[in-house]
Amino acid sequence: MIAAKHTNSFVAVCSGSGSGLEVVAIACRQGLLNYKLTGIVTDRACGAVQLGDRLGVPVTTVNHASYLSRRDFDIALKRAVLSYSPNILLLYFDRLVDISLIEAMNGQVINTHYSLLPAFPGLKAISKAVKSGCCFSGVTLHYVDRGIDSGTILGQAVCPISSSESNEVVGKRLFEASLPLTFAVLRALPHSSAEKGEWFQVSDGSNCLCSLPIPEDIRSFLVSFMNKHKNNRKENE
Repeated sequence: MIAAKHTNSFVAVCSGSGSGLEVVAIACRQGLLNYKLTGIVTDRACGAVQLGDRLGVPVTTVNHASYLSRRDFDIALKRAVLSYSPNILLLYFDRLVDISLIEAMNGQVINTHYSLLPAFPGLKAISKAVKSGCCFSGVTLHYVDRGIDSGTILGQAVCPISSSESNEVVGKRLFEASLPLTFAVLRALPHSSAEKGEWFQVSDGSNCLCSLPIPEDIRSFLVSFMNKHKNNRKENE
């Protein structure tokens, strides 16, 4: 059965905790983003499954280990995504997406990559950037095409990094930088393009630069959300 299509509906395909998706989904429910999360598809048992339960969003798990071939897995993944009839597909996914799914979505598949593309495409981008001695790295949101992280860039956030920092420290900084970037891109679609950039600060005090304007209501929401998240973490320690 195919679900009814909602205006600006989106589905997320996840392989991990779904932390970034959670922030986006909560913002949508508060009316900060004009989108509705209609489903979550995962390729394994992971935190995104529990996230769907907490949010009351249906979850479909297409376990990659259950398929004898990659083609069979790709077919099942496509079927699961399209069953929710989304307008946009957001990837929090550590696998390449088959071109047939991209075409079925009319190219409206968006990935978050933890580097300043075209630098360091593919896996282990954070490690590659740290080892390279770069003074800056960042986050890129881009459309997905046939290549590896080669689609049209929708927006980027630039962050300072150091080769003396661990991948975990840099990864946390980039994750936090990805949030205002994601919101700015989703607000701007379908006309996302580089405008006057805006500075913002993440929790470790690093100043980062977003290639798109960050609306004030989004800034306020993210500050409140991150402070609440930090306080909850302290209570659980």
